Order: sequence, then structure tokens, then C-alpha cells
Amino acid sequence: MKDFLIQVEKITGVSDPDRACGVFTKRVSVEGGGMGTVVAGVLVRSENEVDLQVITQDIFDLLIKRLEGGSEGMLGVLEAAKASSIDYAKSKNIDLSFVYTFIFNDVCYIAKFGEDVKLLVFEPPKSLEITFESGSGPIKQGQIYLIATKKFLSVFDTGDLKQDAEIDFGDITDGIATEIAGEKEQSEIGAAFVHVKGGAIEEEKHIEEDKGVEESDVVLEREKEVAIVENAVETEPEEERLIAVPPQEKEPGRNPMAAVFGAVFAEFAKLRHGDNGALGRLRRNVVVLAVLVFLILAASVLFTLKQKSDREKVATITGYLNSASSKLDEGAALIELNKSRAREVLVDADRDVKQALNVDPKNEKAISLASEITSKLKETEISSNVSFETVKEVSTQLVGLAISGKNLVGIGDGKIFIESVSGGDSSDVDGVSGAQRGVVFDNKAFVGTSSKVVRVDLSSEQSKDIIESGGANDLGVFLGNVYLLFAEKIDKYVPVEGGSYSGPTEYLNSPVNFGAKSRFAIDGSIWVTSGKQIFKFTRGEKEDFEISGLVEGVGEFGLIYTNSSLDNLYVVDATNSALLVISKDGIYKGVYQAPEFAKASGVVVGEAEDEMFVAVGNKILSAKLK
Repeated sequence: MKDFLIQVEKITGVSDPDRACGVFTKRVSVEGGGMGTVVAGVLVRSENEVDLQVITQDIFDLLIKRLEGGSEGMLGVLEAAKASSIDYAKSKNIDLSFVYTFIFNDVCYIAKFGEDVKLLVFEPPKSLEITFESGSGPIKQGQIYLIATKKFLSVFDTGDLKQDAEIDFGDITDGIATEIAGEKEQSEIGAAFVHVKGGAIEEEKHIEEDKGVEESDVVLEREKEVAIVENAVETEPEEERLIAVPPQEKEPGRNPMAAVFGAVFAEFAKLRHGDNGALGRLRRNVVVLAVLVFLILAASVLFTLKQKSDREKVATITGYLNSASSKLDEGAALIELNKSRAREVLVDADRDVKQALNVDPKNEKAISLASEITSKLKETEISSNVSFETVKEVSTQLVGLAISGKNLVGIGDGKIFIESVSGGDSSDVDGVSGAQRGVVFDNKAFVGTSSKVVRVDLSSEQSKDIIESGGANDLGVFLGNVYLLFAEKIDKYVPVEGGSYSGPTEYLNSPVNFGAKSRFAIDGSIWVTSGKQIFKFTRGEKEDFEISGLVEGVGEFGLIYTNSSLDNLYVVDATNSALLVISKDGIYKGVYQAPEFAKASGVVVGEAEDEMFVAVGNKILSAKLK
């Protein structure tokens, strides 16, 4: 871990009634301890009569509240803040674009939305625009993060930020302020310069020193090479050293270089005295000398490279183990105070020790440390047996379950059942014969059969065949688009005029083999279960997603549930009759066990994440989440 000083300089133009830009920064205490720096750029537009400056402040306040109250990992918190900001903007009917950055410890966490606020990173002389919508990466001394609107970038030359020379950001912002003062339209001009300063803390300085090669290090390496060559000459067996020298010219116990040089000089002497054979022998000995020198130098270089590689390998493993050991101590100390935070720290320790084992699988210290971390992870695992209560018993087998407003909607073969969560009236409407899968969006049920998808309006009870494709593993609807999951693909259908749908188009950018029991959930990204893993896709591109902290073996994942308002994924392991809770940044948080999970055909979780509902056979069941 490194200790950094963060310098932030901000600049914004004067807002208009229909456009405003806000640039914010604040030091924030996060749950579980520690301070981080949040820097945000927000641009809003609206034709309504609202105070847009207040709106930008409200959006930033939403971010701060999420950060101060979040306990599920910084990236997950930023993604939750992003979803809250988007929902808030929709409720106010305004156009929104923003970049959120949160610098915590030695990592910068990023979430962005829209195309009108950009994030550029400068590491002189290199620069890069961040285009992904959420992610994280290590910060480095000397880096410059520029959060800026497109309008700002049109009047500011970023070339100065690519220079190695020291930059006075105060002078830059003063100059820009003077320049934009004459602009007629300032409302979309805003930027924050974030300059990373500082250095490594003492415990890791030796690692950084091994990785860097200064001029003095080069001299040292050269001195070592000389010593290695000399040592090799003195200790190599004679038969190997003089392999190219004729037997009659070997002298036991002599240095091979001395022997060859002696032979060469002897032939020069014979050549001067008129020895006719001396020229041929001289040529032969010169070749032998050249080959011998080449072999010795090559061996020296290889030996030096191996030494350097071994040092780097040891430094890398030591770094991972020091980090894992430190986090293990921190996690163990937190178990009694804050089990959830302790688990996060221990999961990080588990990742570090696995990195060390990837470098050296037989490292005894890493193996021992991994065992200790696993033991502590078991102490923090939330495991609970669940007792269900029956919410509703219906007349047919259920194939799907959804939440629509304050109602539960159970989808069965030929019938759709509507039950109030708060205990109000219940009703049912005609469904679809041969139903295999079902979801609800905008008070409409989408039901899949072996040959088609039918849309049923829950208010008017009118049905319409919308897609002539069936037999999908799963069916999902997001923002009106219909998605069908098959064993090797995801088809996407888009609504068009008249209530019809165009398609299909292939959602995945590259084919992926799933499985017959694969299911999916959509929250903007698409999460697909497949065997013992979960795939994450955003805009059709597969993202890295790995489950950390899962110390026991799992069976086969099936049903999965989440939405844009939830912080977690809820995944059914039918083999073990269990429901696993996994954060969206991959941390396994706990498990609920009940025999009903092995037979579940649908699972949903309330917005507060304190209650779950499961469809089993012809019943809708409920249970509390701890």
C-alpha cells in the first residue's frame, strides 16, 4: 500500500437556466475505517423550470451518502450511487452526464455515465481517456486525472499535461478562468485537475527499489557480470573449458583463457621464425578463442538474467505475502467488531495469497498463510437455515416469479397470479398454455413457451404473440427490450411501433458456451450462471468477474436474481439446496439453506434486501434475510 497526497484544482463556468455544471471534491470517511477523496464532475440539462445548481448538489450528496454508508466494496458503492443518480435524474426529467472518482488507499475507483463529461489520465508523456463505465485501477505518483466536460476540452489544450516538467495547476486554472470569462456560453464548462503526489510507505520500499533500475544499478550489474565471468573461468571443469583445444595443447590445471592466449602467441612467434604450419594453427586457435569468449559471455548473461528474474520473483511473492499477512491480521481483529468488514479484508488477503501461489505454487509460507486465511474466512461466513412461510397457494405449477410494484406475480401454465406483498387483495388473469418461463415489466407479463413469447397485459388481460422463437433457457426484459438465453447465445429483441418487436440480434460480441441449466438476470449488465461460475456481460462484451471468498465447494448454479437497485446477486445452488449471496464486485457474502431451493422455479428479493420470495411447485413462499 502507498501513502499519497492528492492535490485538486477545480474550475466551472456560470450556469444558465437550462444548463449547469458542478465540480465537487470532498474527503469521506467510509464504513469500516479509512478516509478517501471523492472528485466528481456533473453536467445537467433541462427545459423545466428547476434550479439546476441545486440539482447538481443533490446528485453529489447522493454520491456522498452512498460512500459514507456503503459496506459492500468501493466499486459496488460507486455503481449503486450511479444507479441512484440516474434514477434521480429521471424523476426530475433532466439530461445527466457525470464522472465519479473515489481515491481510497492506493486505488482509484471510477463510475461514469453519459458522453458529455470525460475522464482523462496523464502519466507523462503518455495519456489515456477512460471509456469504461465502471472500474478501478492503482494510482501512481505523478499521475494527473482530468475530469472535464466536452466544452472545457474544446477550449483547453491538454498538451501541457503530457510534459514531464512540474506543472503549476494554480496558474493553469487562473489562465483558464481568464480565457473563459469572455465566453458567451460558460454553463457547460467545468473541470477538476487531480494530481497524485507522495511516495511508498516504509514496509514496501524494498519492493519498489527492486523493480526500478537506476543508472547506479546498471553499474552494479556490470560489476557483478565481471565477477561472474571470472568465477566461471576459475571453477569450470577443464574438459568443458578446452573442448575445442587439441589434446596435445592442453595443460592440466591452467586457466583456459591463458592456455588459448599462450597458444596464439606461440604461433605468432613460430610464424616469425618461418614455421609454415604456424598460420593454419594460428587461425584455428583464434577461432577457438572467439568461441570460448562467446560461450563464457553468453553463460554470464544468462546467469545474470536468471539472478535478476529470481530477485524479481522473490520481491513479487514477498510483496503479495506481506500484503496478505497484514490484511489477515486486520481481518482477524475486526471479526468481533464488524464481521462484514472483516470478511471484505480477508477476501482481499485471500486474493493476494493466491497471486503469490500463482507465481510459486510450492511456496510453503504462501500455502500456510492461505490455510490461515481460509480458516478465518469460515468464521466470517454467514450461514443460515431458512424457514419459509406460505404467501399463496395456487391451482397450477409455477414457472416464474416477479415483483411488480407492490405485488408479487406468479406465472403458471395457463394462469397468472397477482398477490399483494402488503397483504391486500389477490387476483388472477388468463395466462399462456405451455408456459415455461415468465417475467414482468411495466405491468405486463412476458411468457415463454417451447415455440414463442407472449405478452399479457395484466390490466386489460389482453395477450399478444410478440416473438416467434421459443425453448429458451431463460427470458428477461430490460428497458422494454426482450432477451432470450440459449445454450450458446443471447438473442435481443427491440420494441417497434405497433407493439411489435424487431430482431433477433446477437447480444454477445463473441460466442460463449453456457449450459442447459444456465439462467440470467439483467441490471444494465447481464449476469449468466454456468456451472460453478457466473459470467458478466456489458454491451455484449464479457467482463472479468471472479467470485472471491468461497471457501467451500459449490454444486451447479441455476436461478439468479438482481436488479439495478440491489447491491448483490442472489444465486440458487440446487445441488446443495442453497441460496448464495454474492456482491457485484465478486465477494461471496453468505449462504441460506433450505430444501425448497432444490425445487425452486423462481426467486426474487425485495428492494430493501431483507426479504426473499420463492416459487416452489404451486406455492409462493417467503422468508426473512438477515
